[in-house]
Amino acid sequence: MNKRLRTVLLCAAVAVGVGAAIYGGLLLFRGGGAVKVFAVQDIGMTDFMDGGTETSGTVKADRLQTVYLTETQQGVEVLVTEGQQVKVGDTLLRYDTTLSDVAVQQAKIEAQKQQAQLDTAKRELEALQKQQPTAPALSDDTPQTVPLLLSGSGTKDDPWYYLWGAEASYDDAFLRSLLPAGAAEGWGVFLVRENNTKGGAVLESWGLHVKDTAGKITFDVYTPQLPSDEPGSDGEKGDTAAELAVKRGKKEQEVKKLTITAQIARVAYEKKQQEADSGTVVSKVSGVVTAVRNVTAVRQSGEAVVEISDGGGLYVEAACSEFDRGSVVLGQKVTIQSWENNGTYEGIVTTIGSEPVSGDSYYGGAAASYYLLTVQVDSSAKLREEESVRVLYQGVSGGLYLDNAFILSENGKSVVYVRSAEGRLEQRTVQTGKSAWGSYTQIRGGLTAEDFIAFPYGRNVRAGAKTAESTPDQLYSY
Repeated sequence: MNKRLRTVLLCAAVAVGVGAAIYGGLLLFRGGGAVKVFAVQDIGMTDFMDGGTETSGTVKADRLQTVYLTETQQGVEVLVTEGQQVKVGDTLLRYDTTLSDVAVQQAKIEAQKQQAQLDTAKRELEALQKQQPTAPALSDDTPQTVPLLLSGSGTKDDPWYYLWGAEASYDDAFLRSLLPAGAAEGWGVFLVRENNTKGGAVLESWGLHVKDTAGKITFDVYTPQLPSDEPGSDGEKGDTAAELAVKRGKKEQEVKKLTITAQIARVAYEKKQQEADSGTVVSKVSGVVTAVRNVTAVRQSGEAVVEISDGGGLYVEAACSEFDRGSVVLGQKVTIQSWENNGTYEGIVTTIGSEPVSGDSYYGGAAASYYLLTVQVDSSAKLREEESVRVLYQGVSGGLYLDNAFILSENGKSVVYVRSAEGRLEQRTVQTGKSAWGSYTQIRGGLTAEDFIAFPYGRNVRAGAKTAESTPDQLYSY
């Protein structure tokens, strides 16, 4: 087996483990004299196909309506029959709801909380991208009993700070306790930390602004600006360069996931709010009722109770990054995966945008530009309008991928240390592309598989240093 193929298979199977070995072990690399350099073709990935690229999307309906029932819609009375012609606004069914104001309020809190966490993760990613490596320093590692009030006075400028449990919930009494004595409004910031320790990394953070209006408690969820000395805040210090590279990769993945979960939570709240406010479902299109199913049966099968069509169908509105756009063509088949029912469906790319759009709605505003994709899906797919889905399509083949540990970020640019034609070490700017597994980055320019590269965190690594060729066995043995 040649070295390239061995490297590809090894990285595909144990990318995380290999990355950990480099990040943890190679920090000890402190060779004297000449700096060891390694053939890029031996430590990178070439002749590589990532097996598929993923993005997120939202299900839309074009002249089509499918009505699904929730568990809390009871006493359902269907008012239309199959084959009936309906107009926009016609009542399709009536129901009683068992949803309480508390259930709707909890859904609202969850939606706002997820959005606040997404906003925080975006801000933390931006901070990580700017952060310079320093020596780590953490304290207060004793697990605490949560919830635990840490500090604050409940004002806007000095909110309460609570060490909070990931599964903890609020009640009316607690919300009232956030009001300072004699005040009509109060502020609180809630931190979920690793292992429930005061000095642990912040896993989640959000704020509540509580108001007392004529004895009724209302609230808003907001994204707090954490103090610079808080672990996990914008001013976080104490990470080595290799640890920082790992954190950036993990934070990028977190932003991607939170973008989806925030959208799911928002849609869930909107559905609950709509159900609580109305005891009817009306037609959104003018067309023919193509299906009416038994209410009891659909609760078991998960199918729509009523379907209306005016000759339209379902489609998914998604996006791809500029790095993947070249691998998508009109008519290409893609895979759609539902987050709600885990169903898998086939789609066809029908539109590729020519102008970039904001990435905030897709993967959290990453540095890459994004282009809209429209994917047509068969109307028989069990997908709900406004449902969030995964969109999987074949990725880019070929190219060069390099372990993140070998890439430095300086002044917004990606740089590596490479052996020059004279045998000396030089710093070189490279153009980067997509990420693989959060541990490898595509090199689009500035470096070839024939170059020799140095691990950039050695004591002797500097421009002009002498170099000595070495092998991957020596690299991974530390």
